[in-house]
Amino acid sequence: MRRSVLDFSKLLFLPIDIPNPPAEIAEKLDRIDYSEMITDNYRNCYHIPMMTKDKKWTYIAKNIPELINWCESYVFSWAKPSRIMIITTPSGKTNPPHIDCSPDKFVTWQHKFRYVIRGNTNSLYYISKQGNKYVPQIDKPFIMDGKWTNVMNNTH
Repeated sequence: MRRSVLDFSKLLFLPIDIPNPPAEIAEKLDRIDYSEMITDNYRNCYHIPMMTKDKKWTYIAKNIPELINWCESYVFSWAKPSRIMIITTPSGKTNPPHIDCSPDKFVTWQHKFRYVIRGNTNSLYYISKQGNKYVPQIDKPFIMDGKWTNVMNNTH
């Protein structure tokens, strides 16, 4: 019997079968002032820093122990700790067409781990020569490829 091999270079979107993060983290994230977030003009959004590049939890993350416990239990069991940012796009706003990596990384895999805490996954789409390719509506963590041009409309 021949085993099929997944070509990860073609992987755009993949739901991950792990538990969702605790629902109560949304309320705690809502209390974070925009002055504590990093403005991302390129993607028209804000970032809430949770883990630094050197794998240290930020003071914001330390105030959300449920998120730390979830990451350590369900994410770091299969992925190495790395920089973690909560991406915050204001309601009714759009992340314009963008690529989630620098041009020198286009030839490398740029799979990103994501979970939509509030919003709809199916407002995320890739731009291709064949037209827009929307991802399905799911309520699960997922992997997406950040080296392809994507757009997200926050309709939530």
